[in-house]
Amino acid sequence: MSIDSTPITLWCLEYRSSSFSITIGNNNSIFDLKKAIFKEISVPNNVKAKNLSLWSVNVEESQLESNTPDGLMTVENEIKIATQKVGNTFYGVQDNNIRVVVRVPVATSQPVAVPSIPKNITAEVIKQLVQSPGQLPNRSDLANFLNKNPPVKIPLAPIHFFQFKTGDLDGITDEERDIYFMQNAEEECTSLFSKLLGQLIFPPSYGKNENSYHDLWDSIIKNTMKIFGKHNTSLPTLEFDRNTSKRTTTDHNRPDMVVIVRNICPFQGEEKSQEDAEDLSKELTKKFQVNLCLPRDFPDFETIIRSNRTVVELRYAITKKFTNEGQVTYLKEIYGMLQANNVRFSDRLEYSSKHSVHLVLHREQQEPSNLKELLQALICILTCLKSMHSIDPNLIMHRDIQWPNIIRHYDEYQRFILIDFDYTTFSPSSELLKEFSKNDYAHEMLIRKHNFKVDIWGVGHLVASCNISSISSDLSSFSVNLYKSDLKK
Repeated sequence: MSIDSTPITLWCLEYRSSSFSITIGNNNSIFDLKKAIFKEISVPNNVKAKNLSLWSVNVEESQLESNTPDGLMTVENEIKIATQKVGNTFYGVQDNNIRVVVRVPVATSQPVAVPSIPKNITAEVIKQLVQSPGQLPNRSDLANFLNKNPPVKIPLAPIHFFQFKTGDLDGITDEERDIYFMQNAEEECTSLFSKLLGQLIFPPSYGKNENSYHDLWDSIIKNTMKIFGKHNTSLPTLEFDRNTSKRTTTDHNRPDMVVIVRNICPFQGEEKSQEDAEDLSKELTKKFQVNLCLPRDFPDFETIIRSNRTVVELRYAITKKFTNEGQVTYLKEIYGMLQANNVRFSDRLEYSSKHSVHLVLHREQQEPSNLKELLQALICILTCLKSMHSIDPNLIMHRDIQWPNIIRHYDEYQRFILIDFDYTTFSPSSELLKEFSKNDYAHEMLIRKHNFKVDIWGVGHLVASCNISSISSDLSSFSVNLYKSDLKK
């Protein structure tokens, strides 16, 4: 460093160290002074001259106690302007008085190179894992599906890779882990680990009530289906629902959880236990149902607006909304009588509001496909009608017996349920149903007073209108006698 203008000698004291002198010019800057001092003292490798702190003082060295001039290192004395000239900062320099106190900053850690952020390739990996087959595999092929090696291993960061428990009874072997996963610090599936794999390694705890199992079920089953389904363009979006305002947990016959795909319900589960003593955890597996979802003319979830402005919402149950409050009151009376008289094989009212009724037992509307199913359906419907026609003092007639109003309940009994009691009334009745087709309903309902026999006519028409070719001649003749007989008799 060159000395600019008149040279002066400044005695300096390094904080908590020894003193030394610096010769510098009047016109040199404070930054030049720092550089000169920097050459005279020992500093950590990562400290620069500009990092030194200086204070302007004027005191004999003998007056300093133990070389710790804390009282002189004030805010007022600190030299902060690096461009300020030395001659304008230190004047009246004489003898060997200490004019500069120097403090070296505390050593800082060496700058650490920021590692490059690994690329998240979750989407690419999942697309390779969930490639759709050209055709549905056979059941025998599915049995060995998990024994086959995946088309690609899931790359994980080392910190995630080694979180898998291996070598003990609660974990997997190293060989099993290495079949599905590999280490990769540059490209890995960060989001897949955070959203799914981490919960599989450390699953949520569960308690003694049903709801405590939901997080466990979601982390193992629901999240797997949802995450892998999201990245498969050929798979429609899966919508999950549980315990919502749509009332999915009202009784033993309705599932807590459903999966909806384009208004069709392929999965449902967690139905209530019939016995309180049953293990609640079994609801997550034993009662999880997979529906075949055969081709049909209508979805499981739909909103229908009828010609009379009645709105029918097909959800987990059925909601009917009426413009006429009287219709709600009337249906409450009808369903109340059905329940009071233990009428079997009919839907029932769950609850109602001012303009709507909410009915349970929404299942699949499907006609019988063979003679056995037809006979089972006839037994269920006739059992229901027998109870309705025996209610005292006012027997009830349905008046709308047709296959669209009969739903199938898949259980061990293969029940068929009579629904849609909108046109139900007491027998006899003079209320004419002129909007009905004379080809599909008893003619008497359209033109004159009629009684419960119109339901018997409807049962006969069920047999005649079904698409079963193996109906015996006796059953066929029986049905003809029912729906072509004179209802006045």
